[in-house]
Amino acid sequence: MKHLITLFFLSLSFNISALDLKLPVDDTPVEYNEDWEHPDKRFLQFIHPDNPATPLQRKIFWTLAAADVWTTHRGLKKSGIYEANPIIGKDPSLEKLILVKFLLGSYMLNNYESWEVNVINVAHIYVVHNNYSIIYD
Repeated sequence: MKHLITLFFLSLSFNISALDLKLPVDDTPVEYNEDWEHPDKRFLQFIHPDNPATPLQRKIFWTLAAADVWTTHRGLKKSGIYEANPIIGKDPSLEKLILVKFLLGSYMLNNYESWEVNVINVAHIYVVHNNYSIIYD
């Protein structure tokens, strides 16, 4: 059996060495396409908003997002409480909460206009307040 395997690999090497594996050289210039790479492109960014979120809006968003995940996770520990967001299910794990918040947050911050981020931040305040009242009432 050992000799058959050796013969098999030797036969492959002889057959491959007889092949001409040189790639043809094409000297035609390649046109640069802006969609390939953009120096200002962020994670999950598909459009470039005219008035993107400011650094302060981003900090506020991620602070409120962390508070949302924390209060949601704490609230789900109480009996009879479930998650209302249909995307993540009624009883998501902490990891799922973080992953969904990170992916959706990155998408929204990188594609939405500044005023839309303000609306999301205000909605986040309501959500965190609601979660907090569920935990401590």
